[in-house]
Amino acid sequence: MAIVEATPEENNNQLAVTPETQPNKRRKKKSIVWEYFTIETVSAGCRRACCKRCKQSFAYSTGSKVAGTSHLKRHIAKGTCPALLRDQDNNQLTPYTPKIGGSEPPKRRYRSPSTPYIPFDQDRCRHEIARMIIMHDYPLHMVEHPGFIAFVSNLQPRFDKVSFNTVQGDCVATYLREKQTVMKFIEGVPGRFCLTLDMWTSNQTLGYVFITGHFIDSDWKLQRRIFNVIMEPYPDSDSTLSHAVAACLADWSLEGKLFSLTFNHPLTEAGLDNLRPLLCTKNPLILNGQLLLGNCIARTLGNMAKDVLGAGQEIIKKIRDSVNLLKPLFEAANILTTATNPTAITFFHEAWKIHADVGRLVTSEDSFISNLAKSMLEKIDKYWKDCSLVLAIAVVMDPRFKMKLVEFSFTKIYGDDAPTYIKVVDDGIHELFHEYVALPLPLTPTYEEGNAGKSDESQQGSLLTDHGLTDFDVAQQCSLF
Repeated sequence: MAIVEATPEENNNQLAVTPETQPNKRRKKKSIVWEYFTIETVSAGCRRACCKRCKQSFAYSTGSKVAGTSHLKRHIAKGTCPALLRDQDNNQLTPYTPKIGGSEPPKRRYRSPSTPYIPFDQDRCRHEIARMIIMHDYPLHMVEHPGFIAFVSNLQPRFDKVSFNTVQGDCVATYLREKQTVMKFIEGVPGRFCLTLDMWTSNQTLGYVFITGHFIDSDWKLQRRIFNVIMEPYPDSDSTLSHAVAACLADWSLEGKLFSLTFNHPLTEAGLDNLRPLLCTKNPLILNGQLLLGNCIARTLGNMAKDVLGAGQEIIKKIRDSVNLLKPLFEAANILTTATNPTAITFFHEAWKIHADVGRLVTSEDSFISNLAKSMLEKIDKYWKDCSLVLAIAVVMDPRFKMKLVEFSFTKIYGDDAPTYIKVVDDGIHELFHEYVALPLPLTPTYEEGNAGKSDESQQGSLLTDHGLTDFDVAQQCSLF
């Protein structure tokens, strides 16, 4: 069986019938697949499409029936052609990339119906990565992170990963290209430039001078560009700013174009004398260097704000001290409002803690704190006098505490006078007992079913944790030794 390769005219033409043409005219093939396939006549009325790369043949036409080109597209587009896969592994051109150079004219690219094909460009991808790092201040090492490498590999397997040094060079190259663009732009500026100087000192005592240029462009629009960030090893030197400005003028070819200098860094007379020649010698006829401004409106407003805040510093301190005073109140309110069923023990514990804390602040050396604490102590002391007995009796009735918690808390509040107040509670308990004994009805003890299997120690430990009685627990542990 003989196989005859079709001529170029047969490859580029196909018999088709349309309303606009005669039946015997041929229509030019437009599909991308014919750049990679040839039509071969196998027998009378049977033709097959043969891949130019791997030489596989596919059905094309049998008699009047044409197979179409979808299966041919899948062969070259889905990576099933072994020859194309070898080319891709060797970093050769993919089927969608036309050959560059040579005598062959550029070939058409295959495009999907909705999205145009964009050829892969390694250099452009590296350029965009550098722009991304500069724009968002990403660390240069991100290009070596496994997550970034995996993401890029899945997005475009043909992209060669870049190293730290490579992306660093790309960022510098991007800066130099942008600098050239800005230099061409300022060459056409008809007027002069005003420079503002800012100083920042690192924790290594290195100084960094930020030089920003302000100018009016040819369209009478105000422009602002950061020209230089210059590191100065001796930021307190009298020649620091003058050295940075001189470097900026030479770097951007601004000699003879400087109008004024504005800085907000404190300078000595020697430092000012070093800056003035840059205005008058390099830039004659501009008021003999008088446009050397030692401050800017932003720094002036900032200093004024500091004066206002400084005048209210004492008031601000009082507000801050008042918020230290509010902390125990907040904690107590939080416990009382978040507990599901706050008991009398909870109220007792929070009340005596606030009473003790405020009582200590009354003796503060700060008169403001002392006077404020006295006002607070009057209110909590009134509540304590009215309610301490009934709260203390409820605590004593709890077999887990009895008189121990009362003795502990009263000692914190009253100090050496605590026994007197403890006796009041003890007498109250005995008097209440005698009144219950005199009642005609018998007293029947009740037990909480849920706690029947719990020991007193476990219940007490749970309550100490729930109601913030850890300080009392520590005191009891210490008393055992």
